[in-house]
Amino acid sequence: MKRFKKNLIVFVLISVFLVSGLFFLGKFKTEASDPSLFATEFLQSFAKNDLSRASTYVRNDSHLKNIGEMKTARAFIANHTGEEFLDKFKISEVAPVENVIDVKYFDKSGQEISYMEAFQNAQKEAEGTQQYKDIVRQYGDAMKKFVDIRLKANQPIDSETERLANLGYAKLAELNTMFVVKKEEKKITAYRILVEFSVREDKKKLIYPYTAYPVILDVDQGENGTLRISEIETPGEGE
Repeated sequence: MKRFKKNLIVFVLISVFLVSGLFFLGKFKTEASDPSLFATEFLQSFAKNDLSRASTYVRNDSHLKNIGEMKTARAFIANHTGEEFLDKFKISEVAPVENVIDVKYFDKSGQEISYMEAFQNAQKEAEGTQQYKDIVRQYGDAMKKFVDIRLKANQPIDSETERLANLGYAKLAELNTMFVVKKEEKKITAYRILVEFSVREDKKKLIYPYTAYPVILDVDQGENGTLRISEIETPGEGE
């Protein structure tokens, strides 16, 4: 009897572990997976009208977290495809969105320097180029007047002189940037996923001349790789 109880306890513990493990794997699958698979899982819940589950794929601060807002988005898409066509979709494109998360600046010898030092070095180098001389020749008078009259004397200046001065400064800044030695660290922080829904025959007039209804899912990727939907972008009628 004691042995039976012991085996029963072991069996229960194993069962609990397996159930917990399956729950954890299911949760993990939702939180960190391939963007295409992630979008597919969301859309399957979306199509089945299981909006409570669909909302678990959504970023907490998104308006779609509200079931009412999710329902509105679903109804809008269904109106253009046909309710029974919501599960007839394909992922056409997954476009990663890269952002610069860090920039380091260097001198010509490869020594890391500050942002200010890098741009001072770049300006000195730019001043020796023909491009610099051309810009100064074309916009120099306007730039000098802008400094002397508008900035130093705080007097009004005619709009054409101000326009030419601003254009000259912009061209110099662009030229200086070409000589800045820097290294950018980029990271994928989001995905834009194009989803194409098939359309019921009597709904095709709503999306004419297109043959499929396009929807874009904006998906953010957190520091730990977690994926979350931030927005569902749908074209309006006649677009």
